[in-house]
Amino acid sequence: MPNEVGGIRIRGRHNRFMPVAEFTTRVERLVHLMKSTPTAPGFDEVLVAGDPEWRTEAERLRDGIPVEPGNWDLLQKTAAPGCRGAGGDSDLKASTVTGLPPSEYSGST
Repeated sequence: MPNEVGGIRIRGRHNRFMPVAEFTTRVERLVHLMKSTPTAPGFDEVLVAGDPEWRTEAERLRDGIPVEPGNWDLLQKTAAPGCRGAGGDSDLKASTVTGLPPSEYSGST
């Protein structure tokens, strides 16, 4: 069964065809129309381009960037001397990057 998902991305200089304010209004209306579309069975909402990335950005700003155990130690060992966080001699801790408290991350100092 073929995938019934489609999309198109058009890049251009919209300000050559209409004022930026009008373009912005039209895009906002389009997003509203798309998000008000009934969801497909098994889905809770309709997403538009950028939604997953904006959510991930917000989560990482709030919780930190997840780093697999062991990778932080490897980064610490290979960082250039004097680099912030290199060798564990800085205030930059693994918990800052992983979002985990030090008690839950064996590589933190």
